[in-house]
Amino acid sequence: MEALAWPRRLYLIGMGAVLGITAAVGLIFTLVVIVQRIVGSDDNSSLLLPASIFVITAAVAWYLIVLYQRDQEFSESGVSAGPFKVTIVTSHPGPISTLFPDNARLEVIYRADDSGAISDEMAESIVEEVGDEASVVWVDDDGYRITRTRID
Repeated sequence: MEALAWPRRLYLIGMGAVLGITAAVGLIFTLVVIVQRIVGSDDNSSLLLPASIFVITAAVAWYLIVLYQRDQEFSESGVSAGPFKVTIVTSHPGPISTLFPDNARLEVIYRADDSGAISDEMAESIVEEVGDEASVVWVDDDGYRITRTRID
């Protein structure tokens, strides 16, 4: 999902920082113009440009910060980012296909021998350990091993 993509995070942080600095500079210039008017300086600088720069950039920076926080909440909420592929190498998958969530794309590669059948308890344990991550599960007589994959 786009909210979890690193280019989006980099963009939000980078643009938020640039706009935040620009808003700070706009605020400084706005305060300088206000102080000059209070002191009675002969400089007739307009307040319109620095004030509008401050207001606009501060509003956009605030929006980007809020958007970044929402993306962080989404990524921490445990909501799956989309479909993920799980490849299981076993002689008999048992009930495991019914235990994975709907967004799991399950592929079973059948072994030629009879070792590595998946029991009910093993199926529940595998589903729990895999979570919502693309994985390869190898099942044999010694149990199972899970390896995460980078590409779905």
